[in-house]
Amino acid sequence: MFRNILVATDLEPNSASALVYARELGRIFGSKLIIAHVVLMPSVLKKWGAKVFETDLKAYRDVLARQQIGARAALESQVSAVGLASARGVQCVVRAGDPASQLAELIDELGVDLTVVGRGRGGKLGPVAERLVRLVGRAVLVTPSRAARGGARVQPARRSLRRAAT
Repeated sequence: MFRNILVATDLEPNSASALVYARELGRIFGSKLIIAHVVLMPSVLKKWGAKVFETDLKAYRDVLARQQIGARAALESQVSAVGLASARGVQCVVRAGDPASQLAELIDELGVDLTVVGRGRGGKLGPVAERLVRLVGRAVLVTPSRAARGGARVQPARRSLRRAAT
């Protein structure tokens, strides 16, 4: 049913629940997992303003490249923390730009059947997740946040996941 599952992460702890749910769904369905993070415009740009880079595109690319390298390391660390680092069929993707737009493009490019996202701060649906639901015409699963479970480690009930699979 779900051959390709994309997990969108902002690298925050609440995203770990989405990884755990996707891991279990991937096991049940034998799915390929794509774990994706989108790097926003470099924070340096917000502080300096875009005019700094008008004449030096190389400086902009360098800042963005450093952020992408850092994001990839953080993404691989998060993937490893939930036991997916050595799993077959797991692909990590880091892109740059508007998160919802980039994720929607990735979903279309890779033929993703299900997208899994965690809840935002305070257990609310975050703006990226909400926009993603509106942009894609495919299933999006929003998982409970770690905070919603009293700080306990998120472990989805396998029976309920299997029931949802049938």
